[in-house]
Amino acid sequence: MKTATKKKVLFTTREQLLARMKEKRPDLLQAVLNEPLRVVVGKNLLRLRSEAGLSREALAARCEDVGERTIQRIEECGEDSNPTVRVIEHLSRALKVSSTALTDPRATFMGGSF
Repeated sequence: MKTATKKKVLFTTREQLLARMKEKRPDLLQAVLNEPLRVVVGKNLLRLRSEAGLSREALAARCEDVGERTIQRIEECGEDSNPTVRVIEHLSRALKVSSTALTDPRATFMGGSF
């Protein structure tokens, strides 16, 4: 008896991946695109900080006027999380990414690289 193996599909661009998501899982894509901005920023910040190998303390040390507790609140995506544009700019500079990398809802499920 032969066992079925799943073929791994690789995408060369974000646009290809996004098109595939629209085709196969429009419900998931729509849910992600409808998340509040504070949730999007929190998820992206957590992912980017982890990819950079930084602790909250280390990231706070790189940021001007952004403390470790502020970073924690943003990453927890709670109701009290309300990152300002200034905070997003400081975080993006410290992580060496564009501000869009923190605010793009598609990045919450597509990640920085695929």
